[in-house]
Amino acid sequence: IILNTKDIDITKITYTKPIKERGYHRANILYDNYETMSIQSPPLKFNGITNSILELTIPNNKGGRQKKFYSALYKIEQHAIHTTANNSKEWFGRQVSFDRIRNMFKSFILTSETLTGAAGLRLRKSRDIEFYNESKELVENMDTVHLTNVPLVCLCRVDGILFGKNTAKLDIKIVQVKIEPPPVVKQNEVENEV
Repeated sequence: IILNTKDIDITKITYTKPIKERGYHRANILYDNYETMSIQSPPLKFNGITNSILELTIPNNKGGRQKKFYSALYKIEQHAIHTTANNSKEWFGRQVSFDRIRNMFKSFILTSETLTGAAGLRLRKSRDIEFYNESKELVENMDTVHLTNVPLVCLCRVDGILFGKNTAKLDIKIVQVKIEPPPVVKQNEVENEV
């Protein structure tokens, strides 16, 4: 299911019983009984890519789509932390305090929006990521496109919670990227500037 940030209802998020996978455990997300949830971002600023991690900034736009996107991601992550703490006895075999769970949770949100006016994100790109240029054409290799200072719209998929003995994180990755085309300037706006 693909959701707009305004449509996300945290009370509809649940997680399955964890299963063991390659040295860690995964509790899959269920959103209103759908097996994954995807969220489309507003335009984000591309900062760089390291290995398979995209570093992005949510531009400062108080009250706009960027603020709602940040708020939705923050609430989803906080819900995952609370869920992990509330299920720690079953998931870890012992009761683990909320503070311990919060400290072991590796956040994909790099900076606090309240401190800088913008929030940084580190999101893993999916193996089968789709990348579209500003003409809405599929690009085979996103590494061939110059992305600095280009607004990107991303489709982020939340698959669940991954955790091990001492770490946990929300399993969220980018499955689609589109370059946001530049805004169309009307002829009368150009004449007014001259």
